[in-house]
Amino acid sequence: MKNLAALRKQLDVIDRKLIALVGQRLKIVREIGALKKTLNLPVYQPRREKEILKNVVFRAKHAGMEPRVAIRLFQLLFHASRKAQRDIKKP
Repeated sequence: MKNLAALRKQLDVIDRKLIALVGQRLKIVREIGALKKTLNLPVYQPRREKEILKNVVFRAKHAGMEPRVAIRLFQLLFHASRKAQRDIKKP
């Protein structure tokens, strides 16, 4: 059986990876935001968010994760993504 310190080290590694992935996601979000500005599209795309959440619920269930937690996590990501896109200056 692993000890508490070893398990926490594993969590620390996962946390670093999560932060890196969120950073990568936000980089792409900003690129999308720049394209939306160029194409005169709105930042908020409710149909796209609904589609993503549907996939999130499916994946959460298959990963043994509570879907409500996954939904909340992605709602926070959506909020950060919309803010990042709104903060983009017009060219």
